[in-house]
Amino acid sequence: LAAGKELGVRVQWIGALSAASQVSYIKRAVSQGCKALVISPSSSKEVASALKDAMDAGVAVLTWDSDVDPASRSFCVSKGNPEQLGAFLVDMAASQMAGRKAPIKKVAFLYSSPEVVDQNQWAAAAKAKILKDYPSWNIVATQYGYGEAQASLEAATAMLKVYADLDVVICLDATALRAAAQAVEKL
Repeated sequence: LAAGKELGVRVQWIGALSAASQVSYIKRAVSQGCKALVISPSSSKEVASALKDAMDAGVAVLTWDSDVDPASRSFCVSKGNPEQLGAFLVDMAASQMAGRKAPIKKVAFLYSSPEVVDQNQWAAAAKAKILKDYPSWNIVATQYGYGEAQASLEAATAMLKVYADLDVVICLDATALRAAAQAVEKL
């Protein structure tokens, strides 16, 4: 928003999580004369067609974090590839648990949604790294909080009740991380 003010352009920030909401917003923005869209797609396949249509209408399309088919955008900004980010999450968990008396045995994942492309790619890469580099770790659950604080807290709490001996929860988004910490503290 600050950059928009600096550049003298109107910026609107919309936090739509579902792909259907994103497609609806893309179509509405194009019909209202939007000049550029910057989006972190919830589902690369579902939003690609709407983004391609936006480009065909002369709208500049940039993706960030999560990507679509390059034919449906001009440029993608990412903090790393899924393998790098998945490995980072696993290595960070292993580092934080180093020096504990009991070995890590049970690991779970908590993040926003089975629809969020980038997080699912990170989770897949993290799970592959666990299988390869930490074969004694058992992945016991993957839960979703749908980007909502209360839903994330409920998912984390339920997971910790089912797996009372859970060693690690790998969280792929800030809402999930905060919720997992609250659930551990609460229980």
